[in-house]
Amino acid sequence: MKFTYLLPAAILAASSCSFNVMSAPDIVLNTPLENTPVAHDQEAAFNSIVEFENADKGGQSAEAYERCRPTVYTRYTSVRMGDNRTIASFTHDGGNCRRYSFGIMRNYDGHDFKVTLVDSDGKKVAGGYSVAVSKSIFQAGKYYWQVENRTTAGSKTYGGMTYEVRSGG
Repeated sequence: MKFTYLLPAAILAASSCSFNVMSAPDIVLNTPLENTPVAHDQEAAFNSIVEFENADKGGQSAEAYERCRPTVYTRYTSVRMGDNRTIASFTHDGGNCRRYSFGIMRNYDGHDFKVTLVDSDGKKVAGGYSVAVSKSIFQAGKYYWQVENRTTAGSKTYGGMTYEVRSGG
């Protein structure tokens, strides 16, 4: 009997909490549209694949692939101490999509790497002094991302790294 006067206060507090929790979705619904994730359009993706296949059969380039569609991939590799190795390559067709980049995301063994972009003649186009290079390409041709492991001494013969390659846009 002593605590019966606290019962109305507890019910009021509980209903107040449930009201706040129920009104929380209103906050989410009132957010700006630019923060709303865009759903993947499966039909458009399928149509672009069909368009590419049909254009390829006719020896033409597909319109969907003439637009800048950035590609990004991340991989792991290792480079022997003192070696200069081609890690990735791309072909630029001279179109509007001309931005390319390469970056070492993680250096597992602390080796001294440098990244260089070279053309098919072996001429340096960009980089050669850092672990990340970004370059706009205007001349059509084949290009190669090379990584040099400049480490000369250490306990590990190979230097492991995770790298990211971006193209287009």
